[in-house]
Amino acid sequence: MRAALRILLVLLGIGYPLLVYLGLRFFEPRLVALFLAATLLLRLAMGPRRHQVLSLGKTMSFPLAMMALAYALTFVFNRGLFFLFVPALFSVALLLSFGRSLLVPPSLVETFARAMRPDFSEQHVAYCRRVTMLWTAFFLLNGSLSLLLALNGNLEAWTLYNGLIAYVLMGMVFAGEFLYRRHRFPQLKSAKATAANEELVRQPEQLHRSCGDGWLELRLRVPENLCYFEGHFDGFPVVAGVVQLEWIHDLAGELLGAPPAIARLEQIKFHQLLRPGQTFSARLDHDQERCRVAYVLRDGETRFASGRMVLKP
Repeated sequence: MRAALRILLVLLGIGYPLLVYLGLRFFEPRLVALFLAATLLLRLAMGPRRHQVLSLGKTMSFPLAMMALAYALTFVFNRGLFFLFVPALFSVALLLSFGRSLLVPPSLVETFARAMRPDFSEQHVAYCRRVTMLWTAFFLLNGSLSLLLALNGNLEAWTLYNGLIAYVLMGMVFAGEFLYRRHRFPQLKSAKATAANEELVRQPEQLHRSCGDGWLELRLRVPENLCYFEGHFDGFPVVAGVVQLEWIHDLAGELLGAPPAIARLEQIKFHQLLRPGQTFSARLDHDQERCRVAYVLRDGETRFASGRMVLKP
């Protein structure tokens, strides 16, 4: 629900020019201001994630404050003209952010790029600086055109530019820079993506192992970079039950000497959550007469999971 609300708020932000156009067509500016102010307050209450803000946070506080002022003035005077200056304010904020990083290195594009690939050469640094200059020029042009259209007061032309043309131009700059970068630096790849491909961690770390006739016990540790943590859950990663069952299945294969042919699962219970860095013991016992394997994941008196696998005869 929270994720869906975030997406809706982002779409409302992207569609701001169209919302203003339709709102002023069918409602009083005061009512439109109340609606937009409510979405702004909700967006601020949701709060951006820390890694999404980076160095833009302080810069964005200015246009956000001006946006709130525009809504307040619209509510007081019941005039929609104040809405039209908001896109220009955001362009000015981005212009200042990109431009300031040219005066006080590293450039903003370099800051973003190093989050994905820290091993930069001087050639890469120079390229990031040129790309930062490109975006600085773009936001200068975009902000100027948006301001002129706002001062002109032509709502249709303002909506067409800020709601469509500006996004198309931005997309063209993105696409053009991306294609040139791929041609200019064909070897440049995301270190994060490379690491994910090369070091995809699926199994727990084995600390100790002991076995006997019909039993197997291991001391294990849950890796912090376990690939299954992604999306399960954001801010509070846990090892899903299905992942624990996969581990038990693999360990049963070691105990039996071959992958087990499972007829059914019995008494499956998950008692406590398994978290990153957690150490625990996995004990498996093979009952040949009843053709089943009992297992328990525990750490001392704390049980994490237990159950039985009934094998096919």
